Amino acid sequence: MCTVLPFRQVLEDLITIIPVSSGHHLGSSNWVLKFPHSNAKLGYMSKTSTIQRYPVKMDDSLLQDLDLLVLGSIVNPIPNYSYDQAMN
Repeated sequence: MCTVLPFRQVLEDLITIIPVSSGHHLGSSNWVLKFPHSNAKLGYMSKTSTIQRYPVKMDDSLLQDLDLLVLGSIVNPIPNYSYDQAMN
């Protein structure tokens, strides 16, 4: 079974799955997985852009206080442009 999830929609089953905008291209997502039986919280960052390239910029609000963060790739095509600048 395949379920389409818009950004920040929660899917709860054995684990809680939440897609959040990665800011890289339309529809690209980072993922937060919560495991209620152990209170563990895992984040997966796929291709992520630290600059606002599309209507929905990267949302890092749910990627706080993780037990584990898995990084796929982070795209930063502009030299000397930091993640902190992009989030302000």
